Amino acid sequence: LVRVSQYSGAFTMCGDVIDGVGYWLGEHPEPNHDYSFKLFTVDVPIETIVVDCGAGNIAINNKIGQSFVATSPGIVDKISVWIKPNLYYVTDYQLELYSGDFDTLLATSPIVSINELQPSSWENREPGSAGFHDFTLFHESQPMVAGETYSWMLVRVSQYSGAFTMCGDVIDGVGYWLGEHPEPNHDYSFKLFTVDVPIETIVVDCGAGNIAINNKIGQSFVATSPGIVDKISVWIKPNLYYVTDYQLELYSGDFDTLLATSPIVSINELQPSSWENREPGSAGFHDFTLFHESQPMVAGETYSWMLVRVSQY
Repeated sequence: LVRVSQYSGAFTMCGDVIDGVGYWLGEHPEPNHDYSFKLFTVDVPIETIVVDCGAGNIAINNKIGQSFVATSPGIVDKISVWIKPNLYYVTDYQLELYSGDFDTLLATSPIVSINELQPSSWENREPGSAGFHDFTLFHESQPMVAGETYSWMLVRVSQYSGAFTMCGDVIDGVGYWLGEHPEPNHDYSFKLFTVDVPIETIVVDCGAGNIAINNKIGQSFVATSPGIVDKISVWIKPNLYYVTDYQLELYSGDFDTLLATSPIVSINELQPSSWENREPGSAGFHDFTLFHESQPMVAGETYSWMLVRVSQY
């Protein structure tokens, strides 16, 4: 865990709790101490629904939609939609997941650009590949209920659009032309990937503490079971007066090879400007998500994380 701000909060440590080592300032091993953290893992995502209609060339225009019935419980990891990119322009899309037939919005994916590396020269263009393009939704949605209806809407957020492909009536669901007009006899090409609820596989809880993080701290651990790292939660006591930003890096071995880097997390993000009326963030476990960035861990192998401060304070 690396501090990326000028000021830092504090962490807490125990004695020798797990098969691993705490690293003071991220560099000095302390074999007799471990730092408070929790490791959450998930299994490899599973394809639970596949509709593959082959190639197609039907204009997406503004949006398309598709309903489906969940065949098993699980959290939606991602939905992959078959898209043929526009030959000449970069096109951007976003996917929305709903309960029922577009009843309640459950989750929204990041915007995905197709033809992102499109050269400016038309003659030398290298359009993106036609095929299934991923829209990630994990950490945005609650577990689905088997047998219940859900639906997704693919929304164009750029000026131009590509194309999609459709089949006959393949699954228990309905395709929605232009996102609004149901076509009970057609389904659109997509794949649904789900994972189980993340599991705590390692917990080191040393209680409250007040040891300054300074620039960074680190901790090695031995994987107790195979799985993909969903998130690592580190106990942090925020700085009382300033917003502090941190980023977490995951390594194989004792900081041998960088495997994944979390987004930057702000502690005290809603800190008022008035010192007298400040409301510092809570001391406790703060999450750093790593899913989709790392490969599955091997049980019995050593891994390590570094918390880095990236803010001034």
